Amino acid sequence: MGGREFSAKDRPFALPWTASVVCKGRVTSGTAGTLSCTDADWGNNTLFGCLVILESLNDYNSYNPQIRRIILNSSNKLTVDTDWGITPVEGQTFTIVSRGMDRATDPIVWAVTAAASAAATAVRGVGWWRSFLALLNVTGVSTGGAGRLDVYIQTLMPDAETWQDVAHFAQVSATGKQLLTYTGPAGGGGGTQAEGAAVTVDNYWVNEDAGLAASTVRLIALGHQMRIKYVIALNGDTGSFTFAVYVTPKP
Repeated sequence: MGGREFSAKDRPFALPWTASVVCKGRVTSGTAGTLSCTDADWGNNTLFGCLVILESLNDYNSYNPQIRRIILNSSNKLTVDTDWGITPVEGQTFTIVSRGMDRATDPIVWAVTAAASAAATAVRGVGWWRSFLALLNVTGVSTGGAGRLDVYIQTLMPDAETWQDVAHFAQVSATGKQLLTYTGPAGGGGGTQAEGAAVTVDNYWVNEDAGLAASTVRLIALGHQMRIKYVIALNGDTGSFTFAVYVTPKP
């Protein structure tokens, strides 16, 4: 994105949790619960769950940044979870950082009601994760008993356009909950692991976009973005599937 980058003269800030910088910029306008930066070019809702740190404008000696969680964003506007104590004004600098470890009890959530396959909005700033816990909660299924739902968790590859499966829940035909855990490879190695099986070392593979076997995780380093992809086959049923996926990073 555009906008002024921080320099060495900017007062540093210390966060009480592990976080990585996503981007930095300068405010062009703000309201009680938003911040706009016309130089930005963010993907819609790709910053959900990240933190925005708003620098004080003038008084260096009484430095007191405002920190809020991003709950919505357009290409150049952020909406935060709690109104600002002081409304952002043109010229203020800000930093967006990934979710911190102390916020791990506040999961990323994708809630879906659908009758056709699609990919949900990606969440940005997850490249620092080393492991996560995921829950799939299916509360509604198609009418007729023949419909099937497959849900994948995916990460974005270095070319910024290829999505790779990192986990595939068991195929769904009824309401209920499933849990899975993911732990990235130690030392950079990779492989796959099915339920109840040992890890299969697999450092070279063909890209899997909704192609990973059910009840399997692929142990690779995560890219900067994560999303879910769901494949629905109604098989003559009517209605739709209603479900939510909750993902919590773990240290």
